Amino acid sequence: MELKHVPRVSSALKAVDLVQIPPPLIIGERLNTQGSKKAKKLVLADDFDGLIDLGRGQVQDGAHCIDVCVATTERSDELEFMKKLVKRLSLEIDAPLVIDSTDPKIITEAINLIPGRPIINSINLEGDGSRFHSLAPIMAKFGIPSISMCIGPKGMAKTAEDKLNVAKLLFETGK
Repeated sequence: MELKHVPRVSSALKAVDLVQIPPPLIIGERLNTQGSKKAKKLVLADDFDGLIDLGRGQVQDGAHCIDVCVATTERSDELEFMKKLVKRLSLEIDAPLVIDSTDPKIITEAINLIPGRPIINSINLEGDGSRFHSLAPIMAKFGIPSISMCIGPKGMAKTAEDKLNVAKLLFETGK
């Protein structure tokens, strides 16, 4: 009998197939300060319990994974805050995490604290591609998947053809 490889991500307690049947894979976005006023308010108030409750509620509502972004213009401690939050989330919520930051160091530090296999949100080849090149070895070392954006050296791909070309470039660069 041949075993089939099923791509998965995991928390300390639970593995989740990346391909859901029925689809889609649902990523809760309410712990993202860039899109949630409530998450931003909780981060600015140092309300970790409120953030945990917000994440827990998303899992109860059906999210398979939880996106975590704590970047704000009002705070300069994104790294420290992210580290504290992912530690708590890893202990108190069974859903795998999706680490979301523009800073590769923050992503790397968070990944090292998570007792599981998270997702990186997101990678691209913007500018000189240095962000991609700093994260690719970490992804390869730990087998971590990522959400890729069709942003290449010339910026956001606009046409379907440009998007396909950037996707191919991302794929080839990541080999």
